[in-house]
Amino acid sequence: MLLAHKVELRPSREQHEKLLQWVGTTRHCFNNLLSNFSKEGVKFSKKIAREYLYNTLRVENEWYSDVSQVILQESINDLESSYKRFFKKLGGYPRFKKRGSKDSFSIRDKTKFKVDGRNLYLEKFNKGRKAKPLKLREKLRFEGIPKQVTISYRNGKWWASILIKGCSNYKGSFPQSGEVGIDLGIKDLATLSDGTTFQKSNKLSKSLKRLQRKQRVLSKKKKGSNRYAKAKLSISKLHLRIKNQREALLHNVSHAITSKYKTICLEDLSISSMTKSKNKSLNRMILDVGMYELRRQLEYKSFLRGVDIYFVDRYYPSSKIHNECGFKNDTLKLGESSWKCSNCGQLVDRDLNASKNILEEGTKHLHV
Repeated sequence: MLLAHKVELRPSREQHEKLLQWVGTTRHCFNNLLSNFSKEGVKFSKKIAREYLYNTLRVENEWYSDVSQVILQESINDLESSYKRFFKKLGGYPRFKKRGSKDSFSIRDKTKFKVDGRNLYLEKFNKGRKAKPLKLREKLRFEGIPKQVTISYRNGKWWASILIKGCSNYKGSFPQSGEVGIDLGIKDLATLSDGTTFQKSNKLSKSLKRLQRKQRVLSKKKKGSNRYAKAKLSISKLHLRIKNQREALLHNVSHAITSKYKTICLEDLSISSMTKSKNKSLNRMILDVGMYELRRQLEYKSFLRGVDIYFVDRYYPSSKIHNECGFKNDTLKLGESSWKCSNCGQLVDRDLNASKNILEEGTKHLHV
């Protein structure tokens, strides 16, 4: 299995400048390739792109030799992928890369970089006896073979996303037993069939006023000025803080569930469809909860820890069917957190009832 570990880098001032140079070279190479093949009558192919890179771009720009040639080759691969998406009607025509927007470069040849503890070595970057390696904030969590690395600059910080094949040390020894159904929602992040609930993170909602205030400040700055850049960076850092707080909660929840239960049942929700309503406030609440990310974490952690995970059809009426007597409440509205069963008279907790139904529906084939 392939897993990526994204780690913050701690470069020195000199290394920071060198990383910016590498990112700039990658962007310059991609934009020149795109400009050349956007001309009328010039058709793209990887062979022609390589010839243009080595016979024209490298000759005209001698500073191309200061970076690893692997990242220049990846510019060709990225452009090829963009063209393929365009011709398959999966995206628009390739666009020129802008400085400060998705600054990154990749090395997909495992022989051109090395990870040793908290040290990261890149071809040509650590050239010379006195050259120091890039420092990772932490060691890799997974054991295996590093296959590729992507260096990116976001929110004023450098990150290394390292793809690893293997990950044999992740299972650990957990007292897993029993089965559980999970209902995801916007009132509570997750309600389990045994009555356990995990509260959602409201970090984004609580920070909206602060975010709006910072955006108003940004709108009054002159675009391209130092004060504009400073205000924009402040907003980016606030977004990063909110993202980190949300992901920390989701990792804690997914860890607690996959380390305790042997069988997990979930609804196969379509989050993208759920966030297409006209109610923007509801869309924001769904995205703030992080349902898709929680599902993703539960899936890969279940695989690594040997947990069985089953998905119930998204159209299964788990909230409408009373788990005790089987009565179906077709008049149940979206905003109702509880309802009274017309058949047996019990007061039904919507989320807990749904999680119990998800468990029964998901494990039907196990008890045949």
